[in-house]
Amino acid sequence: MLLHTHWSEGWDIGRMLEEKNIPFSDILTTYVCSKCSNYEVRPFTGQEQNCVKCGSQRTVNTTNTGKGVTEKQLNEVYNLMDVYCHPFTSGGQELP
Repeated sequence: MLLHTHWSEGWDIGRMLEEKNIPFSDILTTYVCSKCSNYEVRPFTGQEQNCVKCGSQRTVNTTNTGKGVTEKQLNEVYNLMDVYCHPFTSGGQELP
């Protein structure tokens, strides 16, 4: 499963995974560097990671409203998926 979301906003994703006995390694997520905008899709390993591309320290976090991927990168992320589900609890019925 790929969660293209910020792991520190809103839902406690880690707690939910633990409740359902789902290993963190089974869940992929999108990381993006706030300095060089390099992105990776990989298992969740925490926030404030170091960037493998530009070498900056603690600048890589899960995608969020403050720093996300570009439209081109988002297209690449969407194309990794076989099925896409976009649940929402508020807002304007966002459509990818």
